[in-house]
Amino acid sequence: MSYLTLLLTYAALPRTQADTTIFDVSGYPHYENVCSNVLAFYFDPQREHGLGSLLLDGLLNALDYPQTEPVQLQNIWREYSTLRGGRLDLLIKTDRYLIAIENKIFHGLNNDLNDYRETVQHLADPDVQPIYLVLSPRPLTLPPDSGFKNLTYGQLWQEVKRLLGFYASATTQKWLSYLYDLMTVTTATGNEAMEFTEREQFFIEHHPMLVQLQQEYTAFQRKLASQLTQLQQQMDDGIKHLTQLDKRWIYASNCLVHDFVLTGHKIAFDLYIKPDGWTLQLFGRNQTSQQFLGNRIAQRLQTPIVDNNRFVIGTWPLQTPLDPIRDTLSEWMNWLDAQ
Repeated sequence: MSYLTLLLTYAALPRTQADTTIFDVSGYPHYENVCSNVLAFYFDPQREHGLGSLLLDGLLNALDYPQTEPVQLQNIWREYSTLRGGRLDLLIKTDRYLIAIENKIFHGLNNDLNDYRETVQHLADPDVQPIYLVLSPRPLTLPPDSGFKNLTYGQLWQEVKRLLGFYASATTQKWLSYLYDLMTVTTATGNEAMEFTEREQFFIEHHPMLVQLQQEYTAFQRKLASQLTQLQQQMDDGIKHLTQLDKRWIYASNCLVHDFVLTGHKIAFDLYIKPDGWTLQLFGRNQTSQQFLGNRIAQRLQTPIVDNNRFVIGTWPLQTPLDPIRDTLSEWMNWLDAQ
């Protein structure tokens, strides 16, 4: 298969994009503490989510504790200190139950469940029933003498979704969306067998050729970068007289940067070389500098081209010799230095 055929085959694949959750955006998609914090928020009927006792009722139903009347939450603790100095992820006190929840997203279960159980027994009033629970994405085998029951997130969410219609009208789309995000990240933790999209199957099937293509493209990028370095070296002597040139460097291997400071205004030249050609841009590094630059350029160009708040001074095809690019860059830097 040729590279062209490979690319055409790839282009013909259907586009797929996984939904991004608020946890992905925050950078903490599967952290146990983050999930426990969000659970504590939704377990509290008085919080701003407006879903009342939805999660608490769903949890009790999933544990085979159906309620003839709503339970009354009295308190909820995060990282509760146990008798032996441990930390229990969630402790929920209601008028009828004292619920200990150990939340396990990724890590193996190596907690002292006996310590947790003894702590709850020590706290529980005679008329309150203790409940010991390990909440996890996948089923776990627990020590038979621990007193703890394992509940998967899938089992919890099944009950929550079944009850959701009774509570959803009192909340807003924002809190529903966040709850659905929590459901997503706690049931897709990477512990399951990997499944691949058609596009990912393409990567697997054509991996050797893709690696070769990537290597050759990297070599091509190095070739472009060498052109930028060569142009920089050609300009070494020609910039010594520029009194307001502050510094210059090559950024990300494909952009030659010249920074000027004129009466406190910071002006930059960015000369890019990319597979689609050369581009020379001029811009101010802050609002006042950009305004200063705009006033100066208006004296020279009647209708300047502006792209993403940058003035486009020139573009050239990739095959262009260095001389005209260097001359344009030098001419504009000399003009700016004289301002």
